[in-house]
Amino acid sequence: MSRTCIVICRGASATRLAELEDCYDTCLLVNEWSSELDKFEFISTFIKEQKNVIHVINRDGRSLLRKEQYEKYAITHCQLNVRQPEYTQSPLKHHLERIDVTTKFLSEELVPISKTGAGGFPSTGVLAVAHAAKVIKADIVHVIGLDFFEADYFSHHSHSNKPEVQDYQKKKGLVMKEYAAELLSKFPDTQFTFFTNSSFDPDLSNVKIIR
Repeated sequence: MSRTCIVICRGASATRLAELEDCYDTCLLVNEWSSELDKFEFISTFIKEQKNVIHVINRDGRSLLRKEQYEKYAITHCQLNVRQPEYTQSPLKHHLERIDVTTKFLSEELVPISKTGAGGFPSTGVLAVAHAAKVIKADIVHVIGLDFFEADYFSHHSHSNKPEVQDYQKKKGLVMKEYAAELLSKFPDTQFTFFTNSSFDPDLSNVKIIR
């Protein structure tokens, strides 16, 4: 039986959730979705249907959901993008523990394949893809909303509160694409499908791109 995983990022292609299968073994919800879960029924319904939901976040407190949302969507834990030494001091960890949300630090399994070789990734979305393949060891990984900053946000940028991507992010997207292609090549037995509004195409036999 294949293990399936869906990675949901914040790009405009997230509007295409209806194209995906109804239920995955694991759902990785990346960064800020608090207002979207309230506003968009199709997102709320999709998350509720997943077997196991993990919230993958960066260091920005705006990425946190509300206590009642962690409970409503039965989120098993919040996955932080920092290794154990920094994790123990993380204000996000301490906040989440105060509202009874379980947290985990970055798996050491990811360190050797990280971009920096020390646990750093070009984006939380790319980190989530790596986590799906290396830590969860999913056989089938579907990725949506990862547009490599070639399209607007599905809803809004955390800082500007507007859907437009920033100029610095477009440069970041180039780095993300280069790293992602190398990352995916390390997992030839994992089948990846990207539902993306981007030009990303690593030309790998185990990667399918749906635009």
